[in-house]
Amino acid sequence: SYAFWDANAGITHMIDNDNSLALNFYMGRDDLGITSRSIDSSETEVITRWGNILTSLNWYRKFSDDLHLNAILYYVRSNTKVDMIDDTWKMSDYSPSITDECKIDRSSSIMNESGVKTELDWIPSEYHHINAGAAYSGRIFDPQREYSKTILVNEVEKHSENASYSVRFNTSEVSVHASDEISLSNWFKTNLGLRYSCFINGGTPYHSIEPRAALRFQLAPVA
Repeated sequence: SYAFWDANAGITHMIDNDNSLALNFYMGRDDLGITSRSIDSSETEVITRWGNILTSLNWYRKFSDDLHLNAILYYVRSNTKVDMIDDTWKMSDYSPSITDECKIDRSSSIMNESGVKTELDWIPSEYHHINAGAAYSGRIFDPQREYSKTILVNEVEKHSENASYSVRFNTSEVSVHASDEISLSNWFKTNLGLRYSCFINGGTPYHSIEPRAALRFQLAPVA
C-alpha cells in the first residue's frame, strides 16, 4: 500500500516598488506499507513513513537597477520512520501448543534545520556581474531505535525483551562566497569565484575553501 499528500501556500506583499516580502509554507507526507506471508505461518510487515515541513520568509530589496539584495529566513523539519514487524507461529509436534514469536524493530530519524541566507547581485558594467552572499544554518539530528521481542505460548507470555537507543547531534555551518561573471567578448565569458565554509560538529570546526572557475564559448549566434 502506498499513499502520499502534500500542501503548500504562499503570500507576497509588495511594500513598495523596490521592496517585497514573501512567506511560503510546504508540508508533505508519504506512507509505504509492505506485507509478506510465507507458507510456514510467518508474516513480515514493513511500514515506512517520511515527510517534510518547510517555511521561509523572503525579503527582496532593489537598491538600483544594477544592485539587488535577496535575504531568506527559513526552517526545515524532516522525519523518517521505519517499522519492521516479524511475526512467526510454530505448532509443537509433541504437545497441543502454539508458539508465537513477535519481533518489532522501530527506527526513526528527525532533522530540524533553521538558517538565514543573503545574496547580493551587482552589475557595475556590461562586462561584469558580481554575486556575493553569506549563510548560516543550525541543524539538530535525532536518530532513535526501539527493539522488542515477545514469545507467547498458547497466548501466555513466556519471554519478553526491550531495548532503545537514542542520540542527538548538533551542527552548524557558516559560509561566505563571491563570484564575478566576466564578459570578455560576445562569444567568450568566464565565471570566477571563491567560497569559504566552516562546519562545526561537536565543537570541532572543519574549514573548507572552494575555488570555482567556469568558461563559456559560444560557437554560433543564438537564434
